Amino acid sequence: MQPNLVPNSIVYYYFKIDWPKTFKEKYLHEQVYFKYDQIKDELYFYLTRYLETIAPNFAEGTILIGSDHAGFGLKNYLSDYLTTKKVQFVDCGCYTDESCDYPDIAHLVARSISKKLFSKGILICKTGNGMQMTANRHESIRAALCCDENDVRYAKENLKANIIALGSRCCTDDIFCVEHVLMENMLDIFLGNTL
Repeated sequence: MQPNLVPNSIVYYYFKIDWPKTFKEKYLHEQVYFKYDQIKDELYFYLTRYLETIAPNFAEGTILIGSDHAGFGLKNYLSDYLTTKKVQFVDCGCYTDESCDYPDIAHLVARSISKKLFSKGILICKTGNGMQMTANRHESIRAALCCDENDVRYAKENLKANIIALGSRCCTDDIFCVEHVLMENMLDIFLGNTL
């Protein structure tokens, strides 16, 4: 696959949205790849509408999780962890490790929380800084960059953070990476599973 090209199967597989007919005719054909930059505005418009549609179907406390390509591996690891803890979440992308723009994911998650469709979110990029700064541009969003358990505890209790931003650069692909345990502990604190 060439960089910045998104296969239509990614859109269908992960979202299974009843896309508007014009969008389907324009972009979603068998074996067609389209340039991400050409469709991202329209794509994220429909993804936002999709989140608005599905939000009432989820229990209170469902969280949003999203990352750019640099945070893709950590996002998948944390998604598996949330699944084992039986925490309901919605994966807002990205869905491959191909290059993508972190603000698109940050805006999607922050906008949905700002509209009170969901109450909490987790954003991941290489350092966490970009996601945090982008999310904080939205009304009523309090995104905090967190590097350890104390950061999360302070952000949750004192700052009333509704989004935590994490950096993936400290984690390796090793499933037994000590940093993964740190990230799990941080999620537990943010979601209220520990004190």
